[in-house]
Amino acid sequence: KRKPLGVHDGSAATCNSIVSDDEDAATVNRTLLQLDELIQDMKPSNKKGWVEATKKCPELTGQEHKLLFLRAEEFDVERAAQKLVKYWDARAKIFGTDRAYLPLTLDGALRDDYEALKQGVWRIAGKDAYGRTIIFADPSRHDTSVCSIESVARANWYVIHAALEDEEAQRRGVVFINYPKNVRLSQLNPRLAKMSLGSECLPVQIKAFHIIQPPRLFTKIIFPIIRAIIGQRYRDMLVVHSSDDDEKILQELEACGLPRRSAIPLDLPGGMVDIDHIGWIEERRNNGC
Repeated sequence: KRKPLGVHDGSAATCNSIVSDDEDAATVNRTLLQLDELIQDMKPSNKKGWVEATKKCPELTGQEHKLLFLRAEEFDVERAAQKLVKYWDARAKIFGTDRAYLPLTLDGALRDDYEALKQGVWRIAGKDAYGRTIIFADPSRHDTSVCSIESVARANWYVIHAALEDEEAQRRGVVFINYPKNVRLSQLNPRLAKMSLGSECLPVQIKAFHIIQPPRLFTKIIFPIIRAIIGQRYRDMLVVHSSDDDEKILQELEACGLPRRSAIPLDLPGGMVDIDHIGWIEERRNNGC
C-alpha cells in the first residue's frame, strides 16, 4: 500500500525494475540525428547554455555527450533534448561561466572543490545485483564551516559524472542509498538538494532511491524537495526504510538487490563494503580525471 507521500515501504516490488539493454547502432544513429534536429529548431532563448557550450567547449558536446541524455531518457528524443539544454543552463549556474565549460575533472572545473569532494557527501559504493551503480549519500558528512553548498553541489555533480563514465551505469541507471540518520538541522539545505539532484537536467536514470532511517527534520524539510526534483515518473522509485531494527533494514535492502556483502557500506550497521573515497579521488587525480 502506498504511503501518503507517494512512496513505497522497504518491501516495494518496484525496486527490482531494470532497464533493458536492447539498443542497437541503428537506434542510436537515428535518435542522435533526431536530437540534433530538435535542438536546431529550438528558440535561441531556450538553449542559451547549450549554444554557449558548443562555442566554448565543442569537444564536450559531441555525440557521446548527447548519447548520455538519450540513454537517460530511454531514447525518448524530445525529453532528451529538453534535458540536454537544461543541463547546460544548470551547469553554468552551479559552476559559473569561468568553469562550466571546462572538463569536469579535479584540475579543471573542480579545481577549487577538493575539500568538498573529500568530505564524501556522495560516494560511489559499487553495484547492486542488477549491475546498477550505487551512490551512497550521507548529508551529515557536510561540514558547513568548511565548504559552501555550491562547492558540495559541484562535488556531487562530479560523482554522478564519474559514475556515468561506466556505460553500464548509463544504460542501467543508478541506485541511491540516502542515510540521513545523523544529519543536523544546519546541514539540511533544500537548495543543495535541488542543485545536486536535478532529474530535469542530469543525464541519469534513477532506478531506486532508498532513504534509510530518516529523522523527522529530514522528512519535513528535504523529503518533499526530493519528491519534487525527481519528478512524477520516478516517484515510485522512492523507498523509505524507517525501522529501528538494523537487521530488518538490511533484509529489505537485500530484497531490492542490495546485498550487505557487496552493496552496503560500513556506514550502515551491518554493511560490509569499505568505500576508500580518498583513495578513489587520488587515483582519479593521477589519471587526469
